[in-house]
Amino acid sequence: MPKRTDSVVIWFVFSLTAVTAWAGGSLAEVQLFIEDEVILAPASADLDTYNVVRGPDGAIWLNTGEPKPGLFRSKDQGRTWETVPVELSQAPPGQHLAGFHIARDGSLWLLHQAPPRHTSDGKSFGYLDRRVFFSKSTDGGRSFREVPGGLFGFASYRWSMVWTEDDWLVLASHAGQDPGQNNDSIGDHVLRISLNGGKSWLDGTEEGTRLPAKAKKFAVFPAYRDVGKADHYSASVPATVEVSKNRFLTFAAYKKDNILRGRFWRLENLP
Repeated sequence: MPKRTDSVVIWFVFSLTAVTAWAGGSLAEVQLFIEDEVILAPASADLDTYNVVRGPDGAIWLNTGEPKPGLFRSKDQGRTWETVPVELSQAPPGQHLAGFHIARDGSLWLLHQAPPRHTSDGKSFGYLDRRVFFSKSTDGGRSFREVPGGLFGFASYRWSMVWTEDDWLVLASHAGQDPGQNNDSIGDHVLRISLNGGKSWLDGTEEGTRLPAKAKKFAVFPAYRDVGKADHYSASVPATVEVSKNRFLTFAAYKKDNILRGRFWRLENLP
């Protein structure tokens, strides 16, 4: 059940802060006024701010990356917050909440996986279990159930989600590796796309597939094939935003050159 955060909500008022100025004209007078600050939780080395979304009822949800305290929810435009612990009974313990979104029907969707950990000797760092789970809640976050066919393969990490007004659901991530697949494609930035809110997924057939793990992986940023493994993939999340109807922008930065790139894309030959 959702519960109030144990932290004391504290507000601060800051002075007027200039953020930018242009030479000449009234734009030189533009300033930023920081009104308030709110503390959501006590100091913690584990909590982060992975993504924030607004539900159809106007509530603001913040994903901290951790099942406990879990998600933070505000019903009063961010003034006060309550925690919504995430129970993932169908997944291994110690899950990291990698992606979070809310559908137009109010259901909550999570992408989660075991977090990276140092080995026992403390000398290396990596994912001990790189499977990614796709889970859904239809009761406001009180319980989550695994989406059928929503278990993704080895190394399919760094996820983000986009849900459009037309009920398209776009999952962006590293490609990962299916059994027998060429290892070079693990670092591809790929998109899995549903045109009906996750009911079915594009897979190259007329019918599509109801299993998101079987969806076609559209490569928007193929990994470099001419460099070493450590350089051919991006260390950044392949963030995606809808720019306009059927026009999207996906960002990535590869270790080979450290250039932050954005690629515009659209779907063609739609039914």
